[in-house]
Amino acid sequence: MQNLNLSGATGLAAVSTLGCKINSIESVAMAQDLAKDQWKLVSPTEYADLYVINSCTVTAEADRQTRQAVRRALRQNPLAQVVVTGCYAQNEAHECAAIPGVSLVLGTDQKYAVAKFVRMLRKADESERVPVHIDRLTSLPAALLNGFDSRSRAFVQVQQGCDRSCTFCVIHRARGPSRSFAEAHVLRQIQTFVDSGYREVVICGVDLGSYTA
Repeated sequence: MQNLNLSGATGLAAVSTLGCKINSIESVAMAQDLAKDQWKLVSPTEYADLYVINSCTVTAEADRQTRQAVRRALRQNPLAQVVVTGCYAQNEAHECAAIPGVSLVLGTDQKYAVAKFVRMLRKADESERVPVHIDRLTSLPAALLNGFDSRSRAFVQVQQGCDRSCTFCVIHRARGPSRSFAEAHVLRQIQTFVDSGYREVVICGVDLGSYTA
């Protein structure tokens, strides 16, 4: 589980990452989005007003860890808002919404606008059922990442989704069809990291073999 720390003023927020390196990259994007909205990010092991859990769903154990992360967050602050996003949320949205204490469920594409959805949540009537925002998996984020906790190695996602539809795997449902980031976007992201002092860049994707420039 990766801990992300940034600064802001709206409240205290924590982003927890379960699963793969792609989830770690997306958690950094969510942390940046929250920081722009004036949230102060703290460790998931600390008290926070908002907990965002970026879930994995490759195994039943991964699903269990998401439910465990929700319970852990609420032990730290029983009044906190808890957002579940990621692959488990995408595939089993209403199951995630039924977890006691969950305030909001976001699909794989919606996680990039987490701050907007949290603002909507804070304005909503508390008596409403848990909001679920799941959409077709067709988009790619446009924003560039600023960096990672490590100052020596950065990760660049160049591809999302999978077309293989293997019967033993649920990732094609959680991530959608294969789609590639534009070459210009990839090069801008790499240059951003180089300019920030990173000496190593790791190329990542759900199915790198299907990348097309």
